Amino acid sequence: MGVQCYVWIVHLFKQILIGDYDGNAVKNTLSRLSAQVALRCRKVFKMLLSSSSQSTSDQGGDRGRPLILRYFLDLYPRLSIINVESGTESKPWELKALKFTEFIACCDELVLLQSILSPKTCSVVNPRSKQKVKTIHIPTLSHGNCCFPCGFFFHPLAKEYRILVGCLDSAQVMFEYYLYLFGANMWRRTSTPYFDRIPKYNWSNFVVINSSPAIVNGRLHWLVSEIMVFDMVSEEFCVKPLCFGECNIGGAFYMRELLVKDDSLCFCNISHEERSLDIWFLEDYGNWHWNKKYVIKFDWYPPPLYTELMGISVLSFQKDELVLFWRSMGIYSCNLAFNTVTNIHLRKSEYDARGFDNWRMLYGFAAYNGRTSG
Repeated sequence: MGVQCYVWIVHLFKQILIGDYDGNAVKNTLSRLSAQVALRCRKVFKMLLSSSSQSTSDQGGDRGRPLILRYFLDLYPRLSIINVESGTESKPWELKALKFTEFIACCDELVLLQSILSPKTCSVVNPRSKQKVKTIHIPTLSHGNCCFPCGFFFHPLAKEYRILVGCLDSAQVMFEYYLYLFGANMWRRTSTPYFDRIPKYNWSNFVVINSSPAIVNGRLHWLVSEIMVFDMVSEEFCVKPLCFGECNIGGAFYMRELLVKDDSLCFCNISHEERSLDIWFLEDYGNWHWNKKYVIKFDWYPPPLYTELMGISVLSFQKDELVLFWRSMGIYSCNLAFNTVTNIHLRKSEYDARGFDNWRMLYGFAAYNGRTSG
């Protein structure tokens, strides 16, 4: 009977970890055991369940594994939420009234979309509650230059959501920045309204604004030729160097991204030379001290590899789990503690076979419901 109790406890522990235990089955199993063994098993069951619940509560649900937003933007937005823990995906939410839009960013449970037609408007929606929260008109400046959303964040002191936009000034020399305040429902200039650059990257001969900065320590961080920073409180801009000198030279690379892990800024880089994913951590924000902590080899992927590396994007990094989207391959979970890689199986979509020029513009993935304020 002791062996049966041990086997049952191990099996139950696995079920609790994946959130798939059956309360009736537990009762039936306990009823077949002797009173003494059943009492011990009941105590163990309560301890395991309490531990699992506490872990889930501490880590923000689903044991801290991320939720991923998948978006399709062909004609009108279709948004679905992927639960990495269970491997399930919600039914796509079709917003047929919002035609010809592009994805901007996520902040907590909210998603910011922008129309690509004039006059431009932003729509704030909640895919979980399936509610349209707000429609915001992008400001039209007297000199006629268009404003582009650069960030969507929650202000740590004002306790409200805000949108940062930028555009060329009238002299076509500097960039001018404005903030939308959700509480006052108004646009205003930032305290430091002018800066000599705007966050952008180049995709296939056209320029796209980077509207999903890494947010930590109350600051927005964009990867440009260096790292551009916006302080939410002082509303000042500055530029910081990349984590190692070779990055500043402009060496060839397949992918470079900034993200946040455990309230620390991370820099992910796949260079042409190494063909591996290097992950750097900003260990001392005040002194801007970086340290390379992980190197992920792609030797588990069958050749030819090198032509595929351009299609990799980091979705989230929590605990020791790195979630990657690999174009035409799917979503992968990399457990850095155990050095394992697993594929997260998703339902097939007609967009999965689209070319590189279309992904991120017409469809893509983003971390959802993560902490975005520093």
